[in-house]
Amino acid sequence: MDGRSGFADLLRPLQVETFFRDVYETRPMLVERGDAGFYGEMFGISDLDTLLHSPVTSSRFIRMHRDGEEIPAESWSRGGHLDVDRVCRLFRDGATLIINGADRFFPRIDEFCQVVEAELRIRVQPNIYVTPATERGFSVHYDDHDVFIMQIFGTKLWRLYRSAVTLPCRASGDAFAKHDPGEPAQTFDLHPGDLLYIPRGYLHDAVAREGLTGHITFGLHPHYLFDIVDELAQAARDREAFRRAVPPRLSPDHGSAALRHMIREMLHDLVDEIDIGELLERLDRRFIANKRPVAGERFSSLLLADGLTGDSVVRRRGPVVYRIDREDGQLRLRTSRNTLAFPLFLEAPLRAFLSADALRIADAPGLPDPAGMVALARQLTELGLLEVIDIGGAGEAGAADAPGAAPPPASD
Repeated sequence: MDGRSGFADLLRPLQVETFFRDVYETRPMLVERGDAGFYGEMFGISDLDTLLHSPVTSSRFIRMHRDGEEIPAESWSRGGHLDVDRVCRLFRDGATLIINGADRFFPRIDEFCQVVEAELRIRVQPNIYVTPATERGFSVHYDDHDVFIMQIFGTKLWRLYRSAVTLPCRASGDAFAKHDPGEPAQTFDLHPGDLLYIPRGYLHDAVAREGLTGHITFGLHPHYLFDIVDELAQAARDREAFRRAVPPRLSPDHGSAALRHMIREMLHDLVDEIDIGELLERLDRRFIANKRPVAGERFSSLLLADGLTGDSVVRRRGPVVYRIDREDGQLRLRTSRNTLAFPLFLEAPLRAFLSADALRIADAPGLPDPAGMVALARQLTELGLLEVIDIGGAGEAGAADAPGAAPPPASD
């Protein structure tokens, strides 16, 4: 796997369709590969050293656990920053080191998450767990979200038990509530290159075998069907009938059969009239608005933007997530934390640029004026949506040696 690997690569050799039809939200799944190098250079000990010794690493992204108990941050940090000596001492004593939101620190993990999020339109959070030999960080517990576990190095004994709660969510209560797990339903070793999927609600625990172990847990955070009901409530607020007050207790209508019948009919009418597809699109727009921007070499392409010509070749910058909607006689281009308005006649070139793996600017459809096409490509590049891969027939472009690479003058 590399930076452009996606969800299908993660599941290999299982097919994506098979996973969603037979496994997703239903049962655990183990993929044994016998290939210790399957995950490539996703994460290693040298990455951990870099993180721990960085003066800007905040303790709020780090946790330490030992045998089911969290170790207070003041035991291994000072003033919000890591005390590496204390971290190492606790680790030698058997504590598991946990890095939350690992995509913020490690580019290879971030690249993978960005690709998967673009494919699934689901927020993904990667956490790293490094455990000393024969130790465990957590006691038996279940998670309130589905997880994929990628074993990077070392071997861990995993025990899967029954499903304690059917499809819990964050609002369901304490995901670490105590349950009697009973006997394990499955017991197996997870080796480097293997993959384990655990649906939310399944009790589990894991113990490191002889030697250091490290794995990445990718938590899936999708929208749920009850989010559709929340969107329906938003739609109800726009209707005068639903803005009426519920009759108070002293009112003759309070709790009456007539009132219950009226509310039931109003809800039926609302559901019949609302376009459920529009509610799904609202959730998609919310996902886009809250998504972290794609990292990578944005500045390099920014320096090339002024030198673009019709012969320049551009492509969508990595797994940029976007949507284009027609609203109020305009196009609305929604990207991470931005909503941009364009005239309707730019829809064809916009879609061409944002879907292209490589596109010569002059070959984009929809605009007879080459200068207008270059201007649009330049704007999308400056916004970080496109990257320049050939400034104009000179081959692979670099910010340091390509024409037009001089930065714009500074201004107050």
